[in-house]
Amino acid sequence: VYVSRPTTFEMAYEELQKLYEKHPFTLIYDCEGLWYARDEMLISHVTMKYSFFNIVNYQKFPGGVERFALSTKSDDIDIEFAQLDIKHGRKVEQKLIQMADTVLTASERETQAVLRALPNTTIYTAGHTMSIDEATIASTEFSQRSGILFLGSFDGGMYYNGDAVWYFINEVYPLVLMEWKTSSDPIQLTIAGRGIPKSLKDFVAKGEVLMKNIVFHEITDAADIQDLYRSARIFIAPHQYGAGIQYEVSKAFSFGVPVVMSSFTADSFRIKSSDRIGCVGADAKGMKGCIMTASLSESLWNNLRQNELEFIEKTHNRESLIKVWDQAIETNFKKIKDIRSSNDEQKKMNHGLVTTKITEAFGPCPEGERFYGLRHPDVEDAVKRGIFESHFAHYIEYGKNEGKRYLCDNDDISSIEI
Repeated sequence: VYVSRPTTFEMAYEELQKLYEKHPFTLIYDCEGLWYARDEMLISHVTMKYSFFNIVNYQKFPGGVERFALSTKSDDIDIEFAQLDIKHGRKVEQKLIQMADTVLTASERETQAVLRALPNTTIYTAGHTMSIDEATIASTEFSQRSGILFLGSFDGGMYYNGDAVWYFINEVYPLVLMEWKTSSDPIQLTIAGRGIPKSLKDFVAKGEVLMKNIVFHEITDAADIQDLYRSARIFIAPHQYGAGIQYEVSKAFSFGVPVVMSSFTADSFRIKSSDRIGCVGADAKGMKGCIMTASLSESLWNNLRQNELEFIEKTHNRESLIKVWDQAIETNFKKIKDIRSSNDEQKKMNHGLVTTKITEAFGPCPEGERFYGLRHPDVEDAVKRGIFESHFAHYIEYGKNEGKRYLCDNDDISSIEI
């Protein structure tokens, strides 16, 4: 059985357990990227700058505020709550990994992170496959392309991709516009994706210079995406945190669009700046320099393009991925054959899906009461008026089904609710 992503595992867990009891199987879990690691990196940006405060207002990462704000009416991030939330996520994801026979990740960085935490894991790195768009490469040269492109999914929120764009338009793009002196028309930035957040559009609308030079493009279909890749001169990936590897960066490589990326993005592909695969900017000035040189130098642009195409052929080819899958599947076939041929009932019932107990949330606990009340002031009021005995009581009766979270600081992974 193959299952992908922690949220899917959460929905499928009970059915998988019932199925295993009737007909034993092995489980391949494709975690893609480590979601908790993405949040750990995000909150590290906050604590690194504001470690002497507990509550901060950090507008450099509005997606962080969106993810960890104390309430929907507040822009404050409570570091203690954020760290508890991340700790909970880490425990859950590591427990899911322990339940699987074989684990797949999208990048070597994630594979090594899993092995550091859980060294006995059977794990393979299985990235993306990508074929080169030969027609685009042949028909769209340097002179036929223009502008900077960011493309990603937003789903109406600023978390992750929204933060990447926010960083770029606040810290990198102004430097580009100030230095762009070779043309009366500055290089245009197109922000494309599904569910572009209103807050991002509103921010751009408030600045005359940004509004004049930034275009928002809501994606409608696959052909729409191809047209954007075929017309852009530069693709940007300015992410400061994340998980796995970015599919859209691989896609830009395959369309022959030079990518200007952050050091974090480059590291997920194991790309160093000296490789000249895309252009890596260590900071805002570095990214600005990449954009200026790659946009204005046709020879450099062609060199970056060629290196990217060779990189895709070497690292994203279908044959390599099939070999990884062959190994993963063969490993699982051997294990299930051994389980089914054995008369030892204990061996059959020694699977993680059977031995791992995922219990209901426990409580009440002091930290759970505090944070639940801060995040849900209406419940706080109801508790004070005696309608509920505790915030935990509200969570059990209503909050759980409403998608609310009640977190307790407990090191026992088996007690964590998924």
